[in-house]
Amino acid sequence: MAILQLRAARGWSLEQTAKTFLITAATVGSWITRIDEQGPDALLQISEPVNKFTQQLLKEEWVDPEATSAIRVKVEIQPGLPVGFNHQTIHLETNKVDIAPIDVAVEISIVSDISVLGGRNFNDDNNLLSLGPVPKSTGREVQLHLMVKGKYRDQVEFSVVEIDPEEALAVEFGDPVEISSGIARRFPLKLMVKPNSPSIQRMGSKQGRLGKIRFNTKHPEIQQFEIKVQFAVQ
Repeated sequence: MAILQLRAARGWSLEQTAKTFLITAATVGSWITRIDEQGPDALLQISEPVNKFTQQLLKEEWVDPEATSAIRVKVEIQPGLPVGFNHQTIHLETNKVDIAPIDVAVEISIVSDISVLGGRNFNDDNNLLSLGPVPKSTGREVQLHLMVKGKYRDQVEFSVVEIDPEEALAVEFGDPVEISSGIARRFPLKLMVKPNSPSIQRMGSKQGRLGKIRFNTKHPEIQQFEIKVQFAVQ
């Protein structure tokens, strides 16, 4: 949040913000999208997300031949960070008063045990399926796949909790399949905009919020999973 607040105060573009904090413009854009759709709590900040360890390097390991000493910094990510992009900073100081402190930006991408394979119309960062305008007479069907990995993969079962708008959207599950020698499971999911649905705008704009489909999962750490749908029936 602090980065986005500074961006707004300075009037920076996405590229200027990314260059200043050594991250990508796409990351900054994903933060803005998450706040627009979910509010400031979408960017959860954890004060100590990483453990830092230092190790003095031998001279033959130095990369810069003109260096006088070298230290390797090892970063370990702690469990519990939210899924998505997280930006943290490691502040380094030396015992030399003439050497300014150094801030190293750490950009972390946390992935979930549950993910979606949705092709070019699916945004993984936001779990957003973009369908755009859909003909009223024919509707539209899209084949997705829910991928489940991790130690709880065999106990995951999906059930629909909420469909919004129910008069326009529907889903249908296929039988799960084990892949990669059983280290993951793939659940086929057909998402449908029903033919002859009422005219509706769900583009995530002033005319109408995004559609959504929310599932129970039986995963002990990811109890519910949501897919957002951007569409308009015309």
